[in-house]
Amino acid sequence: MNVKQSLLWRDCFFLIYSAMKAIPILAFCLVLNPVMGQGISAIVDHSTNPGEVLMEFDTRSPEIKGSYYLFNDWQKGDFMLKSGASINDQWLNYDVEYDLIEVKLDKEVKIVPLSMLKEFHTADSEHENQFFRPCDNYFHDQKVPMVGICEVLDSNYYGLISKFDTDIKESTYIPALDMGKKDDELVVIEKFYLTKGNRAIEIPKKKQNFIQLYPHRTDLISFLKEQKLNHKNQDDLLIILDFLNEEQHLQ
Repeated sequence: MNVKQSLLWRDCFFLIYSAMKAIPILAFCLVLNPVMGQGISAIVDHSTNPGEVLMEFDTRSPEIKGSYYLFNDWQKGDFMLKSGASINDQWLNYDVEYDLIEVKLDKEVKIVPLSMLKEFHTADSEHENQFFRPCDNYFHDQKVPMVGICEVLDSNYYGLISKFDTDIKESTYIPALDMGKKDDELVVIEKFYLTKGNRAIEIPKKKQNFIQLYPHRTDLISFLKEQKLNHKNQDDLLIILDFLNEEQHLQ
């Protein structure tokens, strides 16, 4: 074998040896590539949009805002207990959630539970001459007493009351759009009822159903038409009730 052939065999051996060492490295790279594509690239993508990462892993607990008090602030008023005792000219507010009056004194706040309360009044520039009483003075059709506190808007035989309750207004926040309110809100809701004596009736949505509640007043239809009154409007409804009670007062 001459020198040229020896060099050729050496080069061939070197190439074969190099290729054999490269096979494990190539196999490792082929396995690692999809893993990196699924893991490392995802991390890099999120790091370029930190807002997206924060929204995805936001563990903050929403707060409940709002108030379960009937009034926005303390009101001057009077109240009477079922025992017959009267307490006048006090700063008070009503807790609708727990059904009790809170009375603010000089250095402390006293409470009066609904079970002891006969009625209470407020009289200020915003809530002039409001009159409240426990709702259990009124009954549903099945003789089931109502619960909670009611404002008496018309105390005649054909009357009107409003009942107060609390509810949670849920958050409207949409993370993807970064829009809406993030916190739940506690709200006081008011619902109106017609009364016949001590019977409470939900106000019908349809005029015809409303008229059928007072079959003895055959002139009610013409009165509504002439006066252009809507029974679903509170001011109009009070006018209608005055009209209905005219005959009752004459009896």
